Amino acid sequence: MERIRAKMRDIQSEKTDAQRWFENLDLDKSGDITKPELFESIRGRFDAIDLNDDGFVGKSEYVGYRKDGTSAEIRFGQLDSNKDGRLDMTEFAAPGDWRFDRIDRNLDGRISRPEADRLFDRQNASRDRDGRCFYVERQVVRVDEETAEKLEDRGFARADCEWQPDVAEQEKSKKLIE
Repeated sequence: MERIRAKMRDIQSEKTDAQRWFENLDLDKSGDITKPELFESIRGRFDAIDLNDDGFVGKSEYVGYRKDGTSAEIRFGQLDSNKDGRLDMTEFAAPGDWRFDRIDRNLDGRISRPEADRLFDRQNASRDRDGRCFYVERQVVRVDEETAEKLEDRGFARADCEWQPDVAEQEKSKKLIE
């Protein structure tokens, strides 16, 4: 009986993580996350990391925030698109902007609860499979744990192992080429 209770607590804590993520970003409590809400959240993180209040996040500020050493330095280099040694808000927010577009499956400019739940369901499902996925040379590759550690050390971005094209992805592609 205790094992069943423990399993239920685990399941509830996963749902709590998804709910907490959604509720933290749904600032106006409308039931949807919009890009302005996402950017307001990102701005809060940016301001918290910008310890000297100069409007930029320097490498030492970023690495101190991330606390993962070499990986953070590599990630900083990837984000610093103009190679000036500091991140402005646009550079800092770029990954969030990209992820938002990826999660917004119906292309309405909002992330709904079902879209967010799908994201967390896929993340939890991918943990149950062997290997992890990364973006390598514009392709998604699934690798074993040893190779995954090496890719993480080199700063390669994690990828969604569960993605499969669907109608929404096809519609998004059509809009891009029209």
